[in-house]
Formats: sequence, C-alpha cells, structure tokens
Amino acid sequence: MQLGRAKTGASTWGEYWPGAVSDVWAFQGALTDAQVELLAVGEPDLPTDVPGSD
Repeated sequence: MQLGRAKTGASTWGEYWPGAVSDVWAFQGALTDAQVELLAVGEPDLPTDVPGSD
C-alpha cells in the first residue's frame, strides 16, 4: 500500500506528497456509493465497521 505518493511511470513511484495523513482506513474490496457517503460525513467516534454492512 502506498500513501502520499504518485505513480510517475508504468512501474515508477515518486512525487512524495509533502503533507500529513491523519487517518487511514483500508477495506477489502470496493465500497458502495452509500458506504462512501456514510464515511464522508466524518462523524466522531464512528465505529470502524464497514458502514451499511449489517
């Protein structure tokens, strides 16, 4: 997993992002549009379960 970098060629990584990353979530598979919308709300203390997976 690469965070804060861009792919500059077919197999070359570079261009480090000079900012900071405060939070990272990784999911196995693609989320639905509804799940992404729930994550985008940014509610404090949101459980770390995949939203809408009940």
